Amino acid sequence: MLQSRKDLFVATFERFSESDLETYFARFIKLLPFRLLKPAIEVNPQIQRLAGFAELYELLRSDFTCWRNPELYPYLNYLNCPDSRLVAESVRALRIHTGLDSLSLEAAQCRSVWRLRAGNHRVFRVDDRCVTAIDDILVDTGNPSTPSIYRPYPNLFDDLRVDLYHWHGRSCRAGEAEGYIEQAFRLIDRYSPSLKENVCTVLNTIALMPYDAELARSFTLRNFYIGGAFVSIDDPISLSEQIIHEYYHQCIWPWWLIEKPDDLPGDHVRVVSPVTGRARPLNTMIQALLIYRSLIDFYEWVGATFNTDEVGLSAAEGRLVALKRNLEPLVSLLSDATRQMRATREIIEFLAHTSIGSDQQYAG
Repeated sequence: MLQSRKDLFVATFERFSESDLETYFARFIKLLPFRLLKPAIEVNPQIQRLAGFAELYELLRSDFTCWRNPELYPYLNYLNCPDSRLVAESVRALRIHTGLDSLSLEAAQCRSVWRLRAGNHRVFRVDDRCVTAIDDILVDTGNPSTPSIYRPYPNLFDDLRVDLYHWHGRSCRAGEAEGYIEQAFRLIDRYSPSLKENVCTVLNTIALMPYDAELARSFTLRNFYIGGAFVSIDDPISLSEQIIHEYYHQCIWPWWLIEKPDDLPGDHVRVVSPVTGRARPLNTMIQALLIYRSLIDFYEWVGATFNTDEVGLSAAEGRLVALKRNLEPLVSLLSDATRQMRATREIIEFLAHTSIGSDQQYAG
């Protein structure tokens, strides 16, 4: 179960949820694939007649480990589509991703790449005549508690229909990815062992991308790929920031599936970010406030802990200045935008003023 005085999601959840974290994980998160399957049946009741669906239904209802497989969530989302062919294809894919069926050439043809998590974690490339395993695509961290980590690879996430993923640019040489990831997770662990444990609980897949200043540095796909994060290869401090940043998004989006503030608007309500100058959904910018507060604390710790540039300290100092400079304008922006949203405004006020403690407060 998540805990950490350094974890602002935990603090926010404990302040505003009607549940406790243990109950939330037991009744919602661990049953999340099954919970997403039920509304799909209401939208497309005919899926109950598809071959293999009944067995899939029983597995998702009874297996409390499936929630940790991000590959299930795209297909659970597709089950809500009106396209009967896509729905049938998604049921077949779910059976493969849960280990109920093996990946045959016939079944594999609908995708160019398959990332399989059930059983032995393998990645396969598909062409007209064969299914071929892709070697050396997974980073071996030597630590089974860390997420599965993919090196950049062409078309690796084409099945998610995501344009932001990129594999071009600076290549990731043998051993380089391991070094970056190991240092980043050691840094998070040194900052807060319990936060690092939380990150490894929530994030089950991290896809590395070559750094490109012109492209998105990191992102998630909200509830479409739960437990997955995309980050750019960079110095350990920057990589740590990206991991922490996307961890928070992957905590909040599933929570808001069932327990969002009553007056929280959808993506159609947008505000202009004081940081980027681009219009962004208000709900996303509220999460940004939580992330800013957390990262300011992280970067203050970095500045107080290191006195050399071995881990990118000079860039970290500039990042801290930028975060602090933009914090007050962000709070003002969100406060103005939510004047008529009492429940949402309470969260903003909490995030703006709550203090961040230390892990030692959990001792004993």
